[in-house]
Amino acid sequence: MNDKIIKTGITKIGETYTIRYINENDVNGLLNFINEISKEKTFILRQGEQLTLEEEQEFVNKQLKAIKEKIVIHLVIEINKKIVAGAQLNLKRFVNSHVGHMGITILKNYRDQGLGRILINTLINEAVKNLPELKIIDLSVFAINERAKHLYQSVGFTEYGRLPKGIKYKNEYIDEIFMYKVII
Repeated sequence: MNDKIIKTGITKIGETYTIRYINENDVNGLLNFINEISKEKTFILRQGEQLTLEEEQEFVNKQLKAIKEKIVIHLVIEINKKIVAGAQLNLKRFVNSHVGHMGITILKNYRDQGLGRILINTLINEAVKNLPELKIIDLSVFAINERAKHLYQSVGFTEYGRLPKGIKYKNEYIDEIFMYKVII
């Protein structure tokens, strides 16, 4: 499953993309990807912090093990041999083992090309095929991230709550919105 290409296509600006599972050779590419996103201080948990090669290697090893155990789906989009987007769905544990938590991130220069929608739909399709316990997908989003909220709603996610001032972003407290989508 790890080396499997799931989908290929052309972006809105004419670049060829590939969606595939992460693999053991992705450590440097994923490290560059997450550190670039973190430096941007966009709508993710990391706000400038930089991971080390060792930390990323450990993360990739854990993800690959979890993919084999059928509790994680972790996909990337590659353009010109560079990882430009990533999405993962991690099954929760115990009484919540039927719920998968989803996250998606796209590099700044590759947004607004339709890749988010394609990646989310591909991730969900892979999760339905490969995670037999999955019944519900949840996620959280920064309340001020209108682009993401709109995208999630357009692919069937519904808001079910918010934590007022649950995120400290650029020295301001903003709401964290929680959304879900039923798969069954």
